Amino acid sequence: MFQFLLIILLSILTKERYMSHKFSDPYTDVTVEPMKVGDQEVAKVAVMVKDDDGERVIAAALSKDYNLIKNQIAADVSWDIMSRSEFKWKQLKIFFDGKKYAAYYITEDSIINIGNGDEHPLHLGFMTRNAYDGSGAFALEMFACNMSCTNQYISRNRFGFFQIYHTDSQQYLIDDAVQNVSVGANKLMEIAPMIKALRKEPLTIEHITAAKDKTDIPHTKWGDVIDRLAVENATLFGLFQALTYVTSHKMSGFNSISVANSVTDHILQ
Repeated sequence: MFQFLLIILLSILTKERYMSHKFSDPYTDVTVEPMKVGDQEVAKVAVMVKDDDGERVIAAALSKDYNLIKNQIAADVSWDIMSRSEFKWKQLKIFFDGKKYAAYYITEDSIINIGNGDEHPLHLGFMTRNAYDGSGAFALEMFACNMSCTNQYISRNRFGFFQIYHTDSQQYLIDDAVQNVSVGANKLMEIAPMIKALRKEPLTIEHITAAKDKTDIPHTKWGDVIDRLAVENATLFGLFQALTYVTSHKMSGFNSISVANSVTDHILQ
C-alpha cells in the first residue's frame, strides 16, 4: 500500500514537472526502465523521454507488461501502409508533447471536389496516433482535408479509426490497415455529397447557437469563429468552414483533434 501511494505521488509530481519541458523532436530517444521504491523494485516501469535539453524525463509510470512502441516505428509502419495504398502521400503536420504523438498525412491528389468548380478539392487524410503514457494505442485515423484552406474534417465515426496490431514477434499486421485506407477513401466519396449540400442551406442564427451548444469549441475561440464567418459564405457550409478553420489553424495540440471531431459529427449528423 505504501509503495502504491508513493507511485501515485510520483505520478502527480511528474505531471506537474513535465509541463516545463519542451519536446520538439517527436522521434527523440525513449526507453522503458524498472522502477524502485528505496532498494525494492516495484511492479511498474518508467517511460523515459529525452527533452530538448537532453534531459531524460519520466513520461509515465506503467505496468511491467507495457509494450512500448516508439514514434519512429509508428511512422515507419505508417509510411509502409501508405506506400502499399493506391495513393501518393505527403506530410501535413505533427503534434508531440513528450507523451502523445499525432502525425497528419494527406494524399497528393484530391479524391473529390465539393465546390461548384475546382475551388474545394477534398484530399484523403491519414493520421498516425501513438502514446507513451498509456493513454492510447498505436492507431490510424482517416480524415478529410479541404485543400482550399487545409481545413481538416475529422470524424473517426465517419471516416474510420483502427488500431494497428502486431504479433508476438513484433511483426505488424498491416494488411487490414491498407484495406482501411481504401475504405476511408470510399467513405469520403460517400460523405462528400453531404458536405456539398451544406452550400445550399442558408445560415441562420439557430445554426450558430446549435453549434455553440453541441460542439466543443472553447468559449475563448468563438471570436475567431465569428471573424472567420465574415469571410465565408452565409451558408451552413460557411459555418462548417469557420469552425474547422479554427480547429485546424487557431488551435494546436491534442485537444484540437477531439474538438474537430465534435464539429464534424455535429454538422454532418
